[in-house]
Amino acid sequence: MAHLCRKGMGKIMSELKTKLPNNWVLPLICVLSAVAFTIAAIFLYTYEKPYKPPPFEKNSLSGVPAPPDDNTHYSVIDTGNFYVGFVGIIRRNDDDSLTVYFTNPEENDAYLMCMIADEDGNELYKSGLIRPGEYINDINPIARVEGEFDDAVVEVYAFEPETYYSMGTIVLRNRVVAWNYVIEVEDDD
Repeated sequence: MAHLCRKGMGKIMSELKTKLPNNWVLPLICVLSAVAFTIAAIFLYTYEKPYKPPPFEKNSLSGVPAPPDDNTHYSVIDTGNFYVGFVGIIRRNDDDSLTVYFTNPEENDAYLMCMIADEDGNELYKSGLIRPGEYINDINPIARVEGEFDDAVVEVYAFEPETYYSMGTIVLRNRVVAWNYVIEVEDDD
């Protein structure tokens, strides 16, 4: 049976040789290679990695924070697109975490995330996403915090819950003080 197959294939090949000229193989291989290369280049050029949204904050709490009345000036800010709760004066703790009371009010229709940098723009702290009705008291460093820094640049990012499209960013400039720093209240008199 194998002998018959070989004989049949040999007959087919000899018929092809007589019908086609010998110089067709190389141009055909070149054309097919060029087509395959073009398709691969188009695919690689247009391919986008799927967007991976930031993770949710593991330390978030449900509800509304109850910051102590220590003149850190906690307030909820209306940005026009979303609300965000934050302190005006950030306390730096002994373990280098910052007490921020970062809040995503329940009436928001956005996930929030914040990043805190020093005056030179070095990212030192970053939260995960927090859902509406959640907050975090403290945020831990993502980089080694060298020495003291008095001013912080806080960027708050808002994302649409279903698509993670940006709903906007706000930038806050906050003062950073040691955890035991006494904030004096100025009289209006």
